[in-house]
Amino acid sequence: MPICLARPARLALAMIALSVSPAISQEDMLDDMDDLTNRDAVAEAASKLVDQGKDTFLVEGMLGREIKGSDGETIGEIKDLVVIPGGRIPAALVEVDGDTTIAVPFGAVKLSGSADEAGLDLPLTKSEVEDMDELQKLAEELPSD
Repeated sequence: MPICLARPARLALAMIALSVSPAISQEDMLDDMDDLTNRDAVAEAASKLVDQGKDTFLVEGMLGREIKGSDGETIGEIKDLVVIPGGRIPAALVEVDGDTTIAVPFGAVKLSGSADEAGLDLPLTKSEVEDMDELQKLAEELPSD
């Protein structure tokens, strides 16, 4: 069952490698780390993360950031991330207009920039997002604080 990260749990996650480099996606990076069952595999995964260090940032750094639509208009603000067993992030909870929370499939969120200046974008406009009942329904099905 998916869970939303509580504040202490967010901070306990030292770093989730969310690559903003177009050469390596989050899925590619995590797929290479599926079998972390021995010392060598863990060491190799750590080395890969070190190599990507400049292109990663803390989950905490995403929370509260604006997410923009394909037209550059602000859609809302990232309020939380949904994590499933295995550490994958399937959805971001986005507050729209301060009163509605929607859940956006995290694979649709495009990360750009650097840890200090991360940009979060969706390939949809704000009006398209507001017209998608599926995003509201998904948010309603997920656990909340």
